[in-house]
Amino acid sequence: MLCYMLQQVQQFRKFGEDFAMQHGDSEYLDEVEAELRTAVLEAMPPEERLRGLPPEERLRGLPPNERLRGVSFEELVFDLNEDQVAQLREALERRSGS
Repeated sequence: MLCYMLQQVQQFRKFGEDFAMQHGDSEYLDEVEAELRTAVLEAMPPEERLRGLPPEERLRGLPPNERLRGVSFEELVFDLNEDQVAQLREALERRSGS
């Protein structure tokens, strides 16, 4: 039912302002759409909500330590190229030297 309502909101918007002006509740369209989307998202399992989002968007807003939680050191450094390995060494040397 919620998906149907979201489709109706989208169709309503496609008809344009002339059509919308005939309906008194059209000023609440954004609010109704936001509530419907929230209800749909809350009903979905978390892994389904994230499906299709690129990793950058899934991790947006998380601090670095949370983004790396659950990643082993080996997993983290496995794909580093030579320049990145050198940068890592330099950073570790700076840190141990201070």
